[in-house]
Amino acid sequence: MINIDDKLYVTKEINSIIVSYAKDKVLRKLLKQFSFKENTKKISDLLQDVSYYNGDAPPFEQQDEMETLIFDFLKQLNIEELTALRYWVLNNKYSQYFQETEIEDMGEGFDQKFGRELAYKLYEPKNSQLDCDMKELLYYRLIDFASEFDLSLIDKHTKRTIKDTINNYCNYI
Repeated sequence: MINIDDKLYVTKEINSIIVSYAKDKVLRKLLKQFSFKENTKKISDLLQDVSYYNGDAPPFEQQDEMETLIFDFLKQLNIEELTALRYWVLNNKYSQYFQETEIEDMGEGFDQKFGRELAYKLYEPKNSQLDCDMKELLYYRLIDFASEFDLSLIDKHTKRTIKDTINNYCNYI
């Protein structure tokens, strides 16, 4: 836990390394679980169902499956992977957090106060709603990812296309 005397310094380079790790290792793992059936190389029914809606929210049954997938995925992460994913969320939602900040004085010391709010989100992810934001962000990323495909026809090239898209997606999201 952070208190008034503690200081959290995260340089631009350290943040970049952590976020890169989250994208390259952690999100890649989630996308693979979403895309392929467990212990097989077959395309998952969930990916096929969600891709059918081309970026729109799928029906409740698939939404529930996606939420279960995300919940189970997050439960199996170690602390380093989960922390990296939280940094990724902070980076993705930075503008939203900035706009929602309740710091009244935008003058001198604002950066430090806002930094403390971000640190609070990292140290208290449940109380600060960071974990809820993470689940929501992952949910919508899976929908976006699924919308990349037309899986009405699955042929011998489809698996390769999915794997290539995972690689591209992990480099740019």
